[in-house]
Amino acid sequence: MKRLVLGAFFLFLFLVAGLTSKALARNSFYTPSLNIRFCGLFRAMSDIIWVRISQDIPFLLRVDSRESELNFHRARVAARLNPENLEPYRYGVLGLSLWGRNDLALKLGREGLRKHPEDRMLNMMMYSVVSQEEASIKESIEFLNEYALRNDPMNRFFLVLKAMKEKKLGMKEDAVRTLHELIERFPEEIGIVEYAREELKRLNS
Repeated sequence: MKRLVLGAFFLFLFLVAGLTSKALARNSFYTPSLNIRFCGLFRAMSDIIWVRISQDIPFLLRVDSRESELNFHRARVAARLNPENLEPYRYGVLGLSLWGRNDLALKLGREGLRKHPEDRMLNMMMYSVVSQEEASIKESIEFLNEYALRNDPMNRFFLVLKAMKEKKLGMKEDAVRTLHELIERFPEEIGIVEYAREELKRLNS
């Protein structure tokens, strides 16, 4: 009898989770690519948590630093409950950047890229984060050093950013190495090669 009651209770929780997820998604302000899944309680809960985060993205002024930290942890939980769900990483990074928490956006994005290195949208989100003036230069360089080891089509743009950040931080030798790497790895990119050579002249003058 106890097992029957317990089974019925968990079935009820699953149905509530699934229906709530579907209802929230219909009313969400920002869920363009959200896929509702009914393949298990963890996936349903992941969707519920992610949709909760999505409600805050259009309303920048109502999200303070504390709420941003909560959304950061919510995004990580949602992503771990359902590893197939990329939205917590993609739009978690977007939201955290818009809410002025580039430090958390970098941390969340780095975790997401380790698990999903080929995801184009997440790569673009991270490029946007590290290219912002208010982004921490030191944290950006740590990410860019990690990214530079990958063989990725976007690597050339990230390496340009890396050279710019290193120059801004006064890391002249590192910036020179990065610029030489750009010339060696992407000789067919005329614009990038010219940029690298001009920067090398300035740094060596």
